[in-house]
Amino acid sequence: MAFTHSVSVPIIVIEDTLTENVYIEFLKTKVIPFLRSKGILRTCIFMQDGERPHIIKKSLAFIESQFAGGFLSD
Repeated sequence: MAFTHSVSVPIIVIEDTLTENVYIEFLKTKVIPFLRSKGILRTCIFMQDGERPHIIKKSLAFIESQFAGGFLSD
């Protein structure tokens, strides 16, 4: 993942098999709190690739509900 706004983003390794539930939990517990702490959650544009856990309706619905700035997905 990468974000703009001149914010350094730590690399986080997910050791579980990446399912939509693991992905959503990762977003809830790591990504969203980090973006909120930097004050950019509501203005950033979230971008992801077309991996299956990223594009399942449940994941997309969650992402859409969290990223007011929008998101890009394959």
